[in-house]
Amino acid sequence: MDAVRITIKSRLEEVREIGAGVLAFCLGQGLSSDEAGLVELAVVEAANNAVIHAYAGSPNGKIEVNMERTADKLVFSVSDWGESFDPGPLLARLGPAWEQDPLEESGRGLAIIKQVMERIEHRSTDGRNTMVMVRPGPGL
Repeated sequence: MDAVRITIKSRLEEVREIGAGVLAFCLGQGLSSDEAGLVELAVVEAANNAVIHAYAGSPNGKIEVNMERTADKLVFSVSDWGESFDPGPLLARLGPAWEQDPLEESGRGLAIIKQVMERIEHRSTDGRNTMVMVRPGPGL
């Protein structure tokens, strides 16, 4: 099993580091560049949501991204220690990203995540909020 962890401060400009790390991890696991780019977009959206919503833009928080490959899945976890938000009810109502109102200023991130990932879970334990996103491994 391969695993990678990236930790950043809750600053939008630092989310680039997460994007680069996710892309490198996915390519290293055998995903095509198109597939890797989609996964990168989904994980970056989750990290952006943590910066913007969990920490309300405060640069003093921490965001941790864990990436791992199991026997048949790629698992991405984005954790923060800010304000908790369970996206489950919103995810259940969302359609594909392209069906979202283009004039809305927010809300497309979760639609993108839902479109790209096979399964999404949210956990809040002891002040740690984690969005777990699962995608089939390459060739599966």
